[in-house]
Amino acid sequence: KLQFLYFIGGGGVVGSMPELKPEVLLATSSDERHPFSNMIDGNEQTFWCTTGMYPQEVLIGFNGETVTLNKLKTVTHGVRRLVVKSSRETQPIKFTIVLDVELGEKGTTLQTESFQINSTVGSNIKFLKLILQSGWEDFSTIHSLVFDGVVEATEQEAPVPAAQTGPPAALGEQ
Repeated sequence: KLQFLYFIGGGGVVGSMPELKPEVLLATSSDERHPFSNMIDGNEQTFWCTTGMYPQEVLIGFNGETVTLNKLKTVTHGVRRLVVKSSRETQPIKFTIVLDVELGEKGTTLQTESFQINSTVGSNIKFLKLILQSGWEDFSTIHSLVFDGVVEATEQEAPVPAAQTGPPAALGEQ
């Protein structure tokens, strides 16, 4: 297993490992002034903004990698209830709850939270779904996400030898 600490919205990869690039695949609201790409731009001054009404969802993939998460750090504003679900499938289906928390109201201050992830539900993850179930205000923002965990090692199959053709003498047989 390879250790990774990846900051979405926090500045890149730390540690000695192949670069892991979580990506925002989908967000249920869109505002051209605050696109979902802002969650991963390395700048906490930018953000993705909901456009009102709850729940709102964000789908994150790991570029086909399977990961185990130990910790999740969120930097948000106005989020009241956050639910995080994971999928172990090759497509983003069959989600299991990883985290279901109510965040405190912070006024104009950003909500910076760090959550330990139970190894039972945090392993073999292919996709994460963040659900902003409710907010303290009409609009909520996600400024950055930080994932701490490991990339699951994949078993590489031994190469199958090419079929040998030709007369036995050519193949070294007598």
